[in-house]
Amino acid sequence: MTVGFGEDEEIFRYSVFIVLVNRIVTILTSAGVLVALGLPLTPSAPLLLFGVPSVANVIGSAAQYEALKYVSFPLQALAKCAKSVPVMVWSWITRARKYYLMDYIAAGVVTFGCAMFVLTGDISSPTLSGKDAAKSSMIVFTTTGLILLSIFIVFDGLTCTVQDKLFGSFDMHSCNQLLYVSSWSALLSAGFLLTSGQMKPALEFVSRHPESLQLMLLQSCVSTTVQLFISFTIKQYGALNFALMMTVRQFLSIVLSCVIFKHELTILQWIGTLFVISGLLTRTMKNSSALSPGVKMIPVRKESKDVI
Repeated sequence: MTVGFGEDEEIFRYSVFIVLVNRIVTILTSAGVLVALGLPLTPSAPLLLFGVPSVANVIGSAAQYEALKYVSFPLQALAKCAKSVPVMVWSWITRARKYYLMDYIAAGVVTFGCAMFVLTGDISSPTLSGKDAAKSSMIVFTTTGLILLSIFIVFDGLTCTVQDKLFGSFDMHSCNQLLYVSSWSALLSAGFLLTSGQMKPALEFVSRHPESLQLMLLQSCVSTTVQLFISFTIKQYGALNFALMMTVRQFLSIVLSCVIFKHELTILQWIGTLFVISGLLTRTMKNSSALSPGVKMIPVRKESKDVI
C-alpha cells in the first residue's frame, strides 16, 4: 500500500484484495492443521455465528490497510495498542466480562497518550509527497486517516470480543474457529471486489507486477501464523489479555519503524507513546493472575445458541 512497483512506482490501492489473499492462505493453513491433528473439519458452532467476527474482521482489516495511505505506520502501531479500549466497550455491551476502576483509569491513560501522539507531531503517511500535499488539504487528508484508524480499532476490538465469546460458548479448537471465520471473510471480500469492480484491476496489477503478489503471500503467511497464536491466546486468556499482551510488540514495531524507515517522532510523541505503554503495562501487571479482581468472567452455558 506504500511501496511503488515498476518504473512508474505504481501503488497497489485495492486493500480488500490483500484481505482476500490473506484469508485464502489462512483457510488452507488452518484446515491443514486440523487434518494434521486428526480433528474434524465440521464447524463447532452454527455457521451464521462465525459471520459476525468475520464481517468485523474484513471491515477492520480493510480500514487498517487503507489507513496507511493517510497516516504513518507508528501512529497505526500505537492505535493497535489502544485496542483494549474498544475491547472493554464491546465486552460490556455483550456482557462477556466485567471491569473495575483500574481498568477505566488504564483506558483513560491510553486514550490520553494516543491524543498526545496525534496532536504533537507529524502523523501523515510518507506516501504523501510535497506535491500532493499542495493539492490537497492536509487536515482533510489526516482526518480521513484517523477515521479509518478509528474504524479499524473499533471493529478489531469487536472481532476479538466475539471470538472470545464463541470460545466461551462452544467447545471448539482455535483452528476450527479460524477456518470458518476466514471462510466467511474470503467470501465477503470476494463479493465486495466483484460487486465494486475492483477484482479485475487488482488482478491486472498483480499480472503487471508479480512481485506484488509475492509480497502479499509473504505477508499472508506471517499474518496467518500470527492469527494461529492470536486465536490460541484469546481462547486461553481472553480478548483483553490478548490486547494487553500485544502492547510490547507494538512498541517495538514503532521503534523499529522509526529506525528502519526513518519516521521522525517529536519528544512529546515519544512521551505520548510511553503514556500508552505505561497505561497498558499497569493494567497487565494488575491482571497478571488468572483470578485477577480487575476482570471477572461471566459464566456462559456451553452449546448455547444465544451467543451474539
